[in-house]
Amino acid sequence: MAEISISLSSLTDYKTINVGELGVIKVRKESSNQGLKRSETTRDLFKLQQDAKKIDKQMIKLKAEGKTDNDPEVEKLNSIAVEKLSAITELQRAYVDAARSRLFDDEDGKLVDELYDRASPGDIAKLFASADEEQGSVDES
Repeated sequence: MAEISISLSSLTDYKTINVGELGVIKVRKESSNQGLKRSETTRDLFKLQQDAKKIDKQMIKLKAEGKTDNDPEVEKLNSIAVEKLSAITELQRAYVDAARSRLFDDEDGKLVDELYDRASPGDIAKLFASADEEQGSVDES
């Protein structure tokens, strides 16, 4: 019977990224399930943002017509806008949490915590984009 072995490095694919003065942070390769969830979240966020833009345009139109904040139409739009913004915030939080689960470092997560404290969401998104950009050149250690 043939001997079978599995290399642990093939199970722990990640890319190492040097984040300036913070040091080295590793980004785990995105699983297909994570990619699917990210795509769904991105689609939902886009739709909510488009809805919010439509509400903004309607609000501008109503204000141009001389409607005040106490007008029932304006109040209704404000209520809908608050709901949309709340949903956007919740989806963004879920997106960031899912992304954070892919990060690790050799200092028990201290560098990851510091990165999230310092960096803007846009900077963190760029970090993931650069890590996901080269699927083939994953650093295996």
